[in-house]
Amino acid sequence: MTRSFSKAKSILLPLAFLVLAPLAAHLLFSPLGFNPTDDGFNLAASRRIADGQIPHRDFITIRPALSPVLHVPVVVLGGEHVYMASRGVVWFQWACIAWIWSALAGRHGRNAVEKVCIALVAMAASVQIFPIMSWQTVDGLFLISLGMALRTTEKRALERCGWFLIGAAYLCKQNFIFALPLLLAVTGDWRKAANWLAGLLPGIAYVVLLWATGAWPDAWLQVTSHQQNFLSVGLHPYWKALPGVVA
Repeated sequence: MTRSFSKAKSILLPLAFLVLAPLAAHLLFSPLGFNPTDDGFNLAASRRIADGQIPHRDFITIRPALSPVLHVPVVVLGGEHVYMASRGVVWFQWACIAWIWSALAGRHGRNAVEKVCIALVAMAASVQIFPIMSWQTVDGLFLISLGMALRTTEKRALERCGWFLIGAAYLCKQNFIFALPLLLAVTGDWRKAANWLAGLLPGIAYVVLLWATGAWPDAWLQVTSHQQNFLSVGLHPYWKALPGVVA
């Protein structure tokens, strides 16, 4: 009886947090108005995909298109309230990220109150400088977080699904291409070929899909268009900012 109650409690607490925390944040902050950044950029691509257009072939995107695909249901079901609906989804994503990583870091506390408070602090710290909008970075972090959560389960099939999701994060934004080998190395799971295969499958499937739809040449041109700026924009400014480095 006690064991069953403890197991139910371990399930109900995160469920309650993942429902109530994003709902409260959504009701309090999402209606505050227009977001003067790139709000709607991702949703516009989602609308094109919902209308039957093929990413890269029918419209330009310099990133793989998994992120817009993930938000197609929001666009279809949200109607004229799509912005509010998408912000609710993003709040849920941040709540998941906060809960998972505070648990993985072993900082969940000893009782329910401590666990919720620590997760709330992690969630607040995550969103304080990031606009609440549908975005590739949030989607990538969300997939990596879910993947790491599944990786900690005792079921091998769920563990493989976890590495699949971590590998899929790259299809939201190219930066996450390093997540798979880094996390495989950190966790010690790099020794299992099945984990590598699970992580590489999303990228392979994406290339096959682009090839089958005739979008591969355009996709390669678009996704690699910023490679020439990688050193000048993505590395050099940070290198110069290091103490003792002479420009």
